[in-house]
Amino acid sequence: MSVPALQTARLRLRPCDLDDVDVLFALWRDPDVRRYLWDDRQISRDEAQDMVQQFLDRAQRGLAIWILEAADDGKLVGFTAIKEIAGTPHVELYYGLTPDCWGRGYATEASRALLEYGFEVLGLPRMWARTDPPNRASMRVAERLGMRPTEDPSEASNVTYVIEREDFSP
Repeated sequence: MSVPALQTARLRLRPCDLDDVDVLFALWRDPDVRRYLWDDRQISRDEAQDMVQQFLDRAQRGLAIWILEAADDGKLVGFTAIKEIAGTPHVELYYGLTPDCWGRGYATEASRALLEYGFEVLGLPRMWARTDPPNRASMRVAERLGMRPTEDPSEASNVTYVIEREDFSP
């Protein structure tokens, strides 16, 4: 399966490729961004490249990572992904935005596009979102998407949300 580019009113979601490693590496090393992605651990460029390669290896199943760009000027907004939750049959929404794009509704807009893609194109029965307890902004994103809090036995330290396909409205 070829991963499609997606479009929203304000964002272009472009499938990531290995040429994007340096862009993602810079974003993922930003202290404000990595605080919630890797519990403030600094990743190496090799780790960033490995992560992108893992997404590319799963692309035939439609699980992917996209670069978020502003639709009007192409400015980097961040990234978003649909990824497997290790050790489970479930997939989750995953994203990070450049700090100057926080608070503008981009995470909700991009995540809504991924929910629509996941449910309508991939036929997923449900999708998950997990966040660190201090990340109130991501909790609000999940709630705006219609996700409901649930327990996640695989990750007790996170706040976990889920939405069923029949409960989603684009």
